Amino acid sequence: MVSETSVSRLPAAPRRQAHALINPVTIIVICAIALTLLGLITLFSASAWFKNREGIAVPYLYLKKQLIGVTIAGALCWVVSRLDLDYLRRYAWWLGGICLFFLLLVRVLGPDIKGSHRWLGPTGLRLQVSEFTKFGFIFCVAHYLALNQTRIGELKRGYLYPLGIIGAFAALIVIEPDFGMATFYLIVGLGLLFLAGAKWRYVIVSVVVAVAGLAALVAQNPNRMRRLNEFLSDAPPPQVQQALVAYAAGGVEGAGLGQGRQQRSFLPEAHTDMIFAVIGEELGLWFTLGVVAAFTTILVPG
Repeated sequence: MVSETSVSRLPAAPRRQAHALINPVTIIVICAIALTLLGLITLFSASAWFKNREGIAVPYLYLKKQLIGVTIAGALCWVVSRLDLDYLRRYAWWLGGICLFFLLLVRVLGPDIKGSHRWLGPTGLRLQVSEFTKFGFIFCVAHYLALNQTRIGELKRGYLYPLGIIGAFAALIVIEPDFGMATFYLIVGLGLLFLAGAKWRYVIVSVVVAVAGLAALVAQNPNRMRRLNEFLSDAPPPQVQQALVAYAAGGVEGAGLGQGRQQRSFLPEAHTDMIFAVIGEELGLWFTLGVVAAFTTILVPG
């Protein structure tokens, strides 16, 4: 005989199962897949009219490259998901050292592309090293902070030593030069310090010094000073004006997939830096807001 108490508990199992499916990991994966698919579709639309040096149309060139990258990334995600992080932590310092070595190597051996040494590999298969060393950087800093959690309030062990790790990564990226990526490393590193419980005054001093240092580097770089002046001026730079025209042309509903005009003649680097403007023109306001919402959703559960 089944008691009333046991009967009343029967529906709880499906509810627990549904709750298990709806969790931060599932939400992040769904948003990542959606952004990847949208990115592939928009990339094809933005680059389908490209021609090579011989004037021959290569509509699938960038799509094929991106599909190869997505396939490799998906395989790596699966491999990493199967790793035992507690076991991997034994090699955290080796991983951090290897990442620093590659950041140094790219500055020495990386090709000069538009004044920067950021990539390694043959033409067509070049990888931006600082994108991949992010994982080793975060893993290394987090490992150190976990080992020294009880001493996080100390000046040396809780602040100066982890700041040295953060500074080593950021400095090698600054000399590429890539100020934007270096700023990202500093923000993430100092954020980890703050979350680990480092003293407020230490973190604030680091932020002030980092901002002053980056400002000094920008002031000595004519190209970045020009960009800063354009940003601060009343009239936006030409590429930003063209992006705004793309958003205005798309409106709420968009011109339609593959019907955008800005990327054909006016938007510089439409398949990379200005791809968001392509989304705005072809797919409209709701899709652009959807992209922002997806990235925000990934950030919040993370």
